[in-house]
Amino acid sequence: MGIKLVSGLEVIQKDGALEWDTQTSYYFLNPRLPPEQIQRVMRVLEEVVQCPGSLYLLTSGTTSDQASGFKWVVLSKSGFLKSAQSVNEALGQTPETGDTWLHFLPDFHVGGLAIRARSHLSGARLVELSSWSVSDFIAAILKYQVTLISLVPAQIFDLCQRDIRCPESVRTVLVGAGALAPEVFLRARELGWPVRMTYAMTEASSTVALTPLDSSAFQVLPHWEVRTEGDETDLLWIKGEGLLSFYILSDLNDHPGKRGGAFRRVDPKVDGWFKTSDRVMLTGRSLQLLGRSGDLIKIGGEKVEMARLHQILEGIRAQFAIHFKGPMPDMTLLPVPDDRLGNVIHLMSDESLTAELFAQIESEFASQVLPFEKIRKWHRVDQIPRTTLGKVLIQSCLAKRGDL
Repeated sequence: MGIKLVSGLEVIQKDGALEWDTQTSYYFLNPRLPPEQIQRVMRVLEEVVQCPGSLYLLTSGTTSDQASGFKWVVLSKSGFLKSAQSVNEALGQTPETGDTWLHFLPDFHVGGLAIRARSHLSGARLVELSSWSVSDFIAAILKYQVTLISLVPAQIFDLCQRDIRCPESVRTVLVGAGALAPEVFLRARELGWPVRMTYAMTEASSTVALTPLDSSAFQVLPHWEVRTEGDETDLLWIKGEGLLSFYILSDLNDHPGKRGGAFRRVDPKVDGWFKTSDRVMLTGRSLQLLGRSGDLIKIGGEKVEMARLHQILEGIRAQFAIHFKGPMPDMTLLPVPDDRLGNVIHLMSDESLTAELFAQIESEFASQVLPFEKIRKWHRVDQIPRTTLGKVLIQSCLAKRGDL
């Protein structure tokens, strides 16, 4: 059995293709992690009982939001390939279709690694980009006649803001890693981008459900069993071969006498079922996302869906982007603890958001939400803390504005 550390795309390019059909295990790390953190993580892994033929991935945001602790998701390569094959079938991707993937999502994230697995099974060509640039992105599609792409919502927003029409070769664009505002989705479709939304998670070897091109309802992929708890939360449970084997939870600050710190091996499954943090409405194999369990907050005793508020804000950003010259300011909503109301809503933005534009956004937002959901305060920072794929790190944002 071999063990290999992968800390970025460059390592994979140098070492060649991943060995999908061997007992070699791979540990994937963000190459931007400080060297001392990488060393401490590796000391933990040296003490952990290895699981042959596995992929070790850190959950999204773990290293950025909680630098002292890590949550590894351990996935079997066979389960990961099962998930990849199911997506290939949903996309109609076979060795005969001669597809080309445009690949620039990080391999230390499940979304980037899944593209490699799908390509391995179908024989699709991989065209690699190291960073996001609209001009380089379009140039690569045209040069290599790209057919399949996976993007995050912020990248779709960039394409729509610049009115970039989809090249004819592209037949599917998977969009995940966050909610896409309906206005942005519709504009992308008007520009010809064949967007299909994905519901995915690291613990499930990537994709659980996809939307068809002709519908906005997620369809659960065939290799998954799904159910809900049946209570008011409607949390989704999933079962299938692509599920994680177990977590490795480590606290690098605990037990300084140990070489790597404290760690625990935890299997979260119950009789093979994994309880997600997502609230859904499930009708047969059709799934509607209602938000994450942690996204439901209370303001003055009233339940508030943060996912709905974020979607409203993204819709306003999309409307204003049509008239805004230059890159649209980065912004997000924060649920901030409040002694009187329990929580209140604040807006955090980068420094490019002007007072004039904020006033317009605040007014428009207030017109679309209930009075207690309005924005109470605005914070301008140099940069909003996000993961590599653009997910907002809430705890880091709160700490940046002094609430932690």
